[in-house]
Amino acid sequence: MIKGLIESKKELEKLLGENSSETDWVGETNWFNAQIKHLQHEREVHLIVTLAVGLSGLISIYVSLFKPIIWLLVLDIIFLVLFAAYIFHYRYLENETQRWYSLLRRLKEKVS
Repeated sequence: MIKGLIESKKELEKLLGENSSETDWVGETNWFNAQIKHLQHEREVHLIVTLAVGLSGLISIYVSLFKPIIWLLVLDIIFLVLFAAYIFHYRYLENETQRWYSLLRRLKEKVS
């Protein structure tokens, strides 16, 4: 899904750079708002998953402090790696969303 959204963003940036008078800016703005809603939904899902993985990791670490079994330590490492990956991906989604908001402002300038 992200790949399609990035391609859509690049097409819009190209369209904004052309300054074509034939472009339906209101239609583009409506379409872009729909795309932003998809991105916001994906960001929300990733936030929930990131929090769930982080909480599971904390619970796993807490249990391994009282019962140091090797497979619990392995589970702690897996949760730590997974949580770090989700944090980096969520950061990417957040930054991308901010870029989309700036494109939306530029689109709204075209409409008015």
